[in-house]
Amino acid sequence: MLDHVVIRGLQFYGYHGVSTAEKELGHRFTADLTMFVDTTEAAKTDDITKTVDYSEVARTVVKMGKTLKFNLVETLANQIAHKILTEHPRVEKIHLRIEKILPSLDLTIDRVGVEVVRERDQL
Repeated sequence: MLDHVVIRGLQFYGYHGVSTAEKELGHRFTADLTMFVDTTEAAKTDDITKTVDYSEVARTVVKMGKTLKFNLVETLANQIAHKILTEHPRVEKIHLRIEKILPSLDLTIDRVGVEVVRERDQL
């Protein structure tokens, strides 16, 4: 049974979207992550190297969200999930939600987004 290391409400400003306006003006995004990790050894030893450092993961998400540019939030989420699984070997599975806050639509919507679930064996 794996434990969960979570990050909630991580925000960044990015340039992801299909329209020219989204690509030029950008949007605020939010990310929620649940990383499935065996934290038993970390809890016994009180050693951060035996778990996943959520501050490193958060910085990775923000850096990728701010610097990469994609048409689809699905592509961004997939790229972030892949990087986290690749760079953090203790993470066995990740559930990642990326949402665009107040999207540029002619409708009243708080957020739109995507959730992806990726596992280490999918690499």
